[in-house]
Amino acid sequence: MSANPAIKDFDLNLIKVLDAVINAGNATKASKRLNVTPAAVSQALQRLQSAYSDELFIRTREGLAPTTRAREIHSAYSQALEIIAFTLDQPPRIDKKKEITIMGNDINEQYYFSQLYEFEPFTHYLLNYCSMPQRTDQYRDALIAGSADLVLSARLPDGPEIESAAIEHFRDYCVVCSQHNPLAEMPGMSVYQFFAFQHAVYRPAPWVLSLPDKIRTLFPDVVSGGMQRIGYSTDSINGLICTVESSSFIAVLPYRLARFFQIQKKINIAIMPLPDELNFTSQMLYASWHRKNRHLNNVKEIVAMLQTLSSFRKW
Repeated sequence: MSANPAIKDFDLNLIKVLDAVINAGNATKASKRLNVTPAAVSQALQRLQSAYSDELFIRTREGLAPTTRAREIHSAYSQALEIIAFTLDQPPRIDKKKEITIMGNDINEQYYFSQLYEFEPFTHYLLNYCSMPQRTDQYRDALIAGSADLVLSARLPDGPEIESAAIEHFRDYCVVCSQHNPLAEMPGMSVYQFFAFQHAVYRPAPWVLSLPDKIRTLFPDVVSGGMQRIGYSTDSINGLICTVESSSFIAVLPYRLARFFQIQKKINIAIMPLPDELNFTSQMLYASWHRKNRHLNNVKEIVAMLQTLSSFRKW
């Protein structure tokens, strides 16, 4: 703001009036440009004249004509108008976000990141999530090469330059089926029913069925076949859930993941406990990153948010 006290009493609209009069040629034409009456333009010019000691206009047959001094003032005004126009023509300023690339399966994308996008810190990031299945050594190579900033996986990428932190421990598993499946009306599931129904499975499944010797004896075909009667195999957790919801297939999921789809995603599935004779190995989920990552502080902030979300889930 100018230190000259006169600017406080100066009507800045007079700049536009002078510009219109000089460019139009007279007050009448200027009034049409400004969409006001000629009398209003004349009054504005009188107020402009009162602000300057030098004569700004002389009367001619064609009307008021600007003096040399008026044209000098108009030249200065024009520069001010150009500066104002330049600021108005500028595109909105967009702060450059930090691009962070995350690798993991689509379970992690659904279970964690779909719940974090509304958090305030995520307005500072441009997240690039890659859910293509990868081997542990591929995850490690991506972290070292810098093509990934953060990896979420059940196995730890090895290497002295890799740091990791536990995100969540999945201990409890359950069976899910459609709410229209007859099993949904039953209080529990027998081991015979578990192996009789066709299964939809997630590949590669991070959870593994542990078969006691008694079950191996009762179901030798399951042992030789590797697991259950598999009728649908997918690497998409959404595909698996939608298949179970609309068919007679059943599926095994970590209990907290099943509750997430049932409550948060409002999927019409029923949840049943596993038969007592069966057990699935508990599974850890780890976050890993390169210790010299260019976004190290941001990566650690995201890891902390994932750990917080895991700790405070209501199911």
